[in-house]
Amino acid sequence: MNPFISFRRHLTPTQINVYFSMVCFFSPPMLGSVVSFVFHGGAFWSGLLVVAGRRRLNIDRHMAAMTVAIYAYCAAMVLASIVNGTLRSDVTHFLPLITLLFFPISYSTWSITDKATLARIAVLASATACCGALLLALIQYYGIGMLRAEGGAGNPIVFATVTCLAVMMCLAGALSGIEKAWRPLTVAAFAGVVATLYSGSRTVWVALLIAVVAVLAINRQTFTRASIRRLLAIAGVSIVLTAAIAFPIVLDRTHVLLDDWNALVTEGDHSTPLGLRVGLWDIGLDAFREAPLFGHGISASRALTKQGLGRTKVSTTFTTAF
Repeated sequence: MNPFISFRRHLTPTQINVYFSMVCFFSPPMLGSVVSFVFHGGAFWSGLLVVAGRRRLNIDRHMAAMTVAIYAYCAAMVLASIVNGTLRSDVTHFLPLITLLFFPISYSTWSITDKATLARIAVLASATACCGALLLALIQYYGIGMLRAEGGAGNPIVFATVTCLAVMMCLAGALSGIEKAWRPLTVAAFAGVVATLYSGSRTVWVALLIAVVAVLAINRQTFTRASIRRLLAIAGVSIVLTAAIAFPIVLDRTHVLLDDWNALVTEGDHSTPLGLRVGLWDIGLDAFREAPLFGHGISASRALTKQGLGRTKVSTTFTTAF
């Protein structure tokens, strides 16, 4: 028998779904934008199957609630552009919404696999992603000499964000009982936390702490006295190890933050990362006060940024990059 034909016979839709899920949850920290091509390719193929009648939309209560929320958000974006008369100029900015609009189609294809199995695959793939993220961060920081690890994303903030999500998957999988082997998941989550610290992304550090508290709160009913003692012991050891490994990085980024704050307060310097963020927050708040319901339209962001930063020293540099 032709090996290719044999391979196709053994590669069932469920198996394809499993491999697709593994790539989607494993690749973001390691391979960056590869996951975008994989996900959108899978979503497009799923759409063709639905149109051809080979796949049906799997509408359950959770899927319906998320779809309504997602589509309401997309509709609000389009409505804001219509109200502001910027629909034509905003069309190209609507392209990222395609990812959200694909949700019910992608969900239906994912649902051909048992959801418990799929959740376990997502947890294990995320654990592998955390370990890979740490390995890549160490290579970039010590081997290449990067000041901030960027992973496969090529951007420290994006790398930290997707790694933080992988850490939460590991933590949720261990606490909820999706995966019984909680020790490897704990190690993987710790690896992801350290990789996030090597990225130097302070905002994601804060988001990571908040997300950990949220996951613990959601799974609080699964705690027993023994599990609480174990959790406190693991947290204590993790904090000590994290401090020993990444304390210089945290200290350096904290010094940079304090220097930026001092420059902003004493000199009104918006050329620092903190200064730019403060400037953008001020612009956003002013824009919200002017048009709290429908906003100004997506394409107006460039003009609003130029106008808002026009009085600062970084207006030319920033708006050119923007």
